[in-house]
Amino acid sequence: MRELPVSLGVCFSDRQLYYAVSDKENPSSLSRIGKIDFNFDLLPSILSREADTYKAIVDNIDRLVKKHEVTEFRCLVPAHLETWSALPKSVYDEPSEREAYLRILKHGESRQQLEAFWFDMSNRDFRFLAVRNRTRSDNFAQLGDICATTELCSEFEIGLRWMKLTQSTDSFKAIGCYSNVITVSSFVMGKLRAATFIRFRHIEDLSYLWLQQASNLGWMNGVHDTICYYGNNVFKVNEVLQHIIDHEARQLRFDTLANMQVNAPEETYGFNLEEAFPAIILAH
Repeated sequence: MRELPVSLGVCFSDRQLYYAVSDKENPSSLSRIGKIDFNFDLLPSILSREADTYKAIVDNIDRLVKKHEVTEFRCLVPAHLETWSALPKSVYDEPSEREAYLRILKHGESRQQLEAFWFDMSNRDFRFLAVRNRTRSDNFAQLGDICATTELCSEFEIGLRWMKLTQSTDSFKAIGCYSNVITVSSFVMGKLRAATFIRFRHIEDLSYLWLQQASNLGWMNGVHDTICYYGNNVFKVNEVLQHIIDHEARQLRFDTLANMQVNAPEETYGFNLEEAFPAIILAH
């Protein structure tokens, strides 16, 4: 009998690494959800590959891989390290126009350093583009070099994976809430409708920045059945946005396994589960 793969999902938040491991006996369940604390900021260490701190992250991941016999490593790439855009499929279908669009979008950067990833959208006349810097991507991918396969995922892919896991076809908006950035992704009928992210220095500025961005992206204030929240800054983000978010929509916080529609043997954890939500979904 062929052994099932064991997946390790990983995401980062300031000085914390969150992880989840799939159950090799039951692929619909997780065997472990956890958090590892560090005494340094993880993202600058990963981007700079600072010798001692980067090695500390790799060593911790290696221990998880060996302990749980992991074969697949999936890691979330922070949204602000990518460039997102929607463009007409007619442009995508023409290689020369597609490349011209990339050069305009990432003006001044070498094409050899760019990785482009394309996604289907609910509007079939458009495709969604995520662009990464190859050097930065390699820094994340090499965290899981010990594994047989490594996959990097964009923030909006968390919503796509959650829909696949739960077989949901409702319209929903997913808001990833972090210290200095939020991600906003819209889904309808099992497809990505649109996605964007907003960076901020002070949380008090977020409502103004939301309204400013929504003036150009009407879908941000569009009607959704459910609005989902996750990340390490859910309470503050929700508090700032509650007066401008659609009040008719169901408000869902991914702070319990039941809300996520995920199975795991443990029921209580020493941290807020919504912080580990991306890792939990990536482990499936």
